[in-house]
Amino acid sequence: MKQPFIYLTPAIASSDKGSLLQAALDGNLGRLKDGFSVLHCAASHGHLEVCKYLAGADINCKGSLVSPLLFATGQGGYTDLIPLLLKAGADPNLPDDMGWLPIVRAAFSECREEIEMLLPLTSPIPDVPNWSVYGVISYAKFKKTQAVLIQGVPDATLYSNRSVCKLKMGDGKGALSDAKQSRMLRPGWAKACYRQGAPHMLLKEYKQACEAFLDAEKLDPGNEEIKRELQ
Repeated sequence: MKQPFIYLTPAIASSDKGSLLQAALDGNLGRLKDGFSVLHCAASHGHLEVCKYLAGADINCKGSLVSPLLFATGQGGYTDLIPLLLKAGADPNLPDDMGWLPIVRAAFSECREEIEMLLPLTSPIPDVPNWSVYGVISYAKFKKTQAVLIQGVPDATLYSNRSVCKLKMGDGKGALSDAKQSRMLRPGWAKACYRQGAPHMLLKEYKQACEAFLDAEKLDPGNEEIKRELQ
């Protein structure tokens, strides 16, 4: 049975009392598990011979971090380590905590050389119809864009709600600032346009208010609340 790597934290490295040996003697399993493994340290400094030696242990052991292969992929500067890790038995189908495989992490950074190494060893991802370097990069770009859009939805809602609060407090400028931020995050959201029109009204900027309400009406033609503002 392969043994897991011993983990090394800055605190362990800098104190005799906090040494790996002392942690083992104290039965401090948490300290041993937390931090970079010895292989992570060797990989981050490009010590290939050390990596070869350490590869006899469980090379897919993640501990509280990512596996050595995940750590090396898509970072830039560690590409030469990937064949070594794969040869030692690193699993290219082991995802990180976000569910991304090493090949996708490489694609996020458009590391074509790394993708070419991982492509024949990685199980095809169902959502990637074109299982090629180009196909994986296209998939990664789509996922990155999708993640940004998903994150923008709650952020836009937050700014929209805060704009209403400031409006009720009579802070027209603050309400307008938050409404603009909401609209920037979700330009196709009628409510964000409406939120922008309300503080313009408070500030007696009627032309700008009308433009914002008209934009809102275009996005949501049947909204009675927007229609009332335009009357």
